[in-house]
Amino acid sequence: MLIQVISALGCRPCERVKARLEELQSRHPDLQVADVDLLTGDGIALAARHRVWTLPTLIAGGAVVAEGDIELPELERALGLVASER
Repeated sequence: MLIQVISALGCRPCERVKARLEELQSRHPDLQVADVDLLTGDGIALAARHRVWTLPTLIAGGAVVAEGDIELPELERALGLVASER
């Protein structure tokens, strides 16, 4: 699964979420993370396409799956890496 992370240099929530994603990658080897700097052409285009207002924004399968400083358990659920509770 590829996760695109729209972030910006100096964004503390972005750094925290990227560290959490690294932790998830150690447990889920199929998880790929691509950091997309908001201030690049690709970042601007991706942010415009998905109407990004919050950093970081995570995109998977062409859809926004999480925004902001999301904690690890919620991040894992947002990415579908844990079974849903019944």
